[in-house]
Order: sequence, then structure tokens, then C-alpha cells
Amino acid sequence: MIDFCCDIGNYAFRQWPAADVVGTLPLMDRAGIDTALVGSIDAITYVSPHPANERLMADIKANDPAGRLIPLTVLSPVYPGVERDMEESRELGFRGLKLYPNYHGYHADDAPALRLIEMATGFGWPVLVTMRVEDERHHHPLMKGGGADLKTVIRAAKQFPEATIILSGGSSAETPQFLAATRDLPNAYAELSYGKRPMKALEGLVGQFGSEKMLFGTHMPFVYPGCGIAKIAEAAIPDDAKHAILEGNAKRILGL
Repeated sequence: MIDFCCDIGNYAFRQWPAADVVGTLPLMDRAGIDTALVGSIDAITYVSPHPANERLMADIKANDPAGRLIPLTVLSPVYPGVERDMEESRELGFRGLKLYPNYHGYHADDAPALRLIEMATGFGWPVLVTMRVEDERHHHPLMKGGGADLKTVIRAAKQFPEATIILSGGSSAETPQFLAATRDLPNAYAELSYGKRPMKALEGLVGQFGSEKMLFGTHMPFVYPGCGIAKIAEAAIPDDAKHAILEGNAKRILGL
């Protein structure tokens, strides 16, 4: 299994059982996850995210000799000098870009965000656009915020049809909307970590869209990984569809 929604680090509003690489790898082992794409949790709430990226990369290089973690740089397109941070991220060995529009204060189709998406596409990187980090009802009283604007993510994907754009953290309503709107875009995907209802939602998604545009995600450590696994393993869909979602589509994106 290849997990397209996993993060490592400290969160301003909650303590984790594991906040570093040494703690995350055993969680992956227990869940049977071979590989995970990871971004820095610290970078979500940093005004300048890049120092958190540097710390995550140092942790990965020191503690993941088998290369099971694929690092994604978390950057804010509206922070000064972000293009330099992108270049430094590539030099450090990052292999994708993860965006948090609602936390860093922009829309996915704003000019600064489109500029980063264009850079990432030039690097051959996938771009994950995160709709939300946690259920809006769980937000700190002084940090209330809604999810990112889905329409802007769709418009960004259509601006760059050659880009690999992945909707991350989409709700059970947002994910099918995104898949329908980007049906003709060969490199637009949705990871499924935040789909929580109805019980047979995945059967409906696969029946409507096929399995070629969907990716397995757990949203560790915000969510127990078994939840993301069960919704695919227990779904009444063909085995080849399960394989595509759990592993095959991710390998195609990553060139594995």
C-alpha cells in the first residue's frame, strides 16, 4: 500500500503518539503500509513554512534508510521568497508539493499558487491541494475556518491540464464533484482519506468514475490508518479496483 496522505510533525492544537520518523514507521508497519508521501505538520501553522520542511528532511535522511517516506514540501505561495524555497526543496530531495490554501490565506487559482503549481509541474512533481486538515467542528475556538474553495481547485487543475493535481482531504460531497469536473484531465486525482459517508460511498464512486483517478490515503496521524484501509478493503468493488487505489495509481504517478 502507498499512502498519499500522511504527515509528520507537531500540531499546534493536539499531541500525537508519534511526531517524527522514528515513531511514524512503526505505525506504518502495524497497518501494513509500505510507502507514504509525507509533509510537515509544523509547516501548516508556520508563517514561514520552509524551516519546517528542512527539519522534516533532516529527520527522514537520518531515520529512513530504506526510503519508505517520499517527502513533500509544504509552502505558502504568498510568502516572500517562496520560489527560492521551491528550488531549495528540489535540491534537498523533496519530490512533490503540498498546499494548504485555507491555512496560508489564498485560493488555489490565485496567481501565486498557479506559479508554484507551474514550477512543480516543471520539476515533475505531483501537487496535493489540501481541502482541510481536520473536521471544522474540531477547530480551536480562535482558529475557526472552513475548508478550501473547491471551485478554485478545479479551476487551477484546468489551468494546467498537464499538471498532476491531487485533491486531498475532500469530503464525500467534494470528491465526486472534483472527479466529475476534471473527468477529461488525465492527471487529476483524488485521495480518499476524508470520505466518511455514506457507508458504501466508494462503491458509488468507482461505479461512476472507475478506479483510475483515486488514491489511498490515511491522513495519519490525524486519523487511525485502519480507517482508510478498511473503507477500501471492505468495499464491494473488484480486486483490480482495490489494487489500483491502494497501489497501482500511485506507482503510475510516482514512476515506480
